[in-house]
Amino acid sequence: MTKRIISVLLALVLVLALAMPAMAATLNVDDTNKYVAYQIFTGDYIAGATDGNVFANAKFGSAADETKLKAWLAPDAETFTATDAVEAIGAIKDMTPVEIATRLADCVKEGTEIDLPDDVVSGYYLIVDVTENADTKSAYILNVYNQDLTIAKKRSDVPDTDKKIDEDEEDVNVSAYDYGDEVKFYLTATVPTGFDNYDVYTMIFKDTMDDGLTYNGNAKITEPAALKDIAATTKGNGFELKVEDLTEVTGITAGTVIKVEYTAILNENATIGQTGNVNEFTLDFTNGPEEDDFGTTNPVSAVVFTFELDGDKFDGDSKAALAGAKFKLMRGSEYAVIDEDTLKLTGWTSDETAASILESDDQGNFGVKGLKDGVYTLIEVEAPKGYNKLTTNVTFEIKYETTQNPENKVVLDTSSAETTVNADGVIEKDVENNAGTTLPSTGGIGTTIFYLVGGLMMAAAVVLLVAKKRTVNE
Repeated sequence: MTKRIISVLLALVLVLALAMPAMAATLNVDDTNKYVAYQIFTGDYIAGATDGNVFANAKFGSAADETKLKAWLAPDAETFTATDAVEAIGAIKDMTPVEIATRLADCVKEGTEIDLPDDVVSGYYLIVDVTENADTKSAYILNVYNQDLTIAKKRSDVPDTDKKIDEDEEDVNVSAYDYGDEVKFYLTATVPTGFDNYDVYTMIFKDTMDDGLTYNGNAKITEPAALKDIAATTKGNGFELKVEDLTEVTGITAGTVIKVEYTAILNENATIGQTGNVNEFTLDFTNGPEEDDFGTTNPVSAVVFTFELDGDKFDGDSKAALAGAKFKLMRGSEYAVIDEDTLKLTGWTSDETAASILESDDQGNFGVKGLKDGVYTLIEVEAPKGYNKLTTNVTFEIKYETTQNPENKVVLDTSSAETTVNADGVIEKDVENNAGTTLPSTGGIGTTIFYLVGGLMMAAAVVLLVAKKRTVNE
């Protein structure tokens, strides 16, 4: 058979009519997937015979490849009949029914399938799931019956998956951080019902990050303890972690939650606002009986946002831009430290003398990139020349809410009253300064005033002196 057919093999069923050769019976599978059957043998089932239940009068079915069956079951025999094949299969003790079915899958002819449900004569049948793009396919089934039969499916559910940002108060899918912060992530996969229908059940955790996040190379399983020694492999800006066969791990049952933890740094390339910085997780999992039968879960994501302060310094009366205003930025009890060339946040300090100075340019602009949400305070430490320094600090709060856009991406919800940033993640803060009162100074109008007053006083003194002399002479 081709690889496609082998990869969707489902079940090996002995379809037998009780002591009634060639009687037809309806064969079906209790499932929404589509199935076909391959007839390996025909024959008679005799219940309660001297040697127990017996399959007699065996003949090769329409789908049996006799050459391949002989090569497997009796490679050195000079003759090989259908009865020889049935007896050889019945004598196998070192293979499970699933393994036998898998081996028989290599011994059928293409183009001989029967669509199910259908009426088939008693015999030995291989049942195949031919559903295209099925989430999961049933494991192999062995069954004997003597009447119409609907076979129960034996396939697993799709594993439940999740991804979170691990924070102190609660675990979330969306959060905000400063440039340079370490972000703690974890992801989970729940072992599904029916995983033990398969001889082998494998999970492969795949995690990828946007360029604004730098994976720290420390992914590890933290639950359950039996899987803690499995190492992750770095793949690009992310990792893969493969759990080879959960059916061989003691204590693993349907419902067991596998948890993987790791960290990443929100780096200086992180996107500000917009769709944030995405960390995406998918799980590859066994979804059929063949070695290369794998499905992939829908991606789940966690998103890290960061924001920007865009300040505007201007004259309170004329609204003209003011250059040269100098500020320090505080959050809580710490001061911001920034790269003066890029205006990107590099850290925080409790030492005020180590705080960075934010200075307005010729357009009155100043700012900081890479801030998380929170309450901030601008302290003016020097006003523009000719202007009064602010007597009160400027306080503002970065707040945000998110929503999903038509492409199902997480974006900032600028329609929310709880959002103080625009779609680009920028909070705009206007800061006014007023000109100071003009005082007299040397070389200014005050000199003229002093000259005028002085001249008047001197004139008055002369008048008084002249008047006094006249009085004396008289």
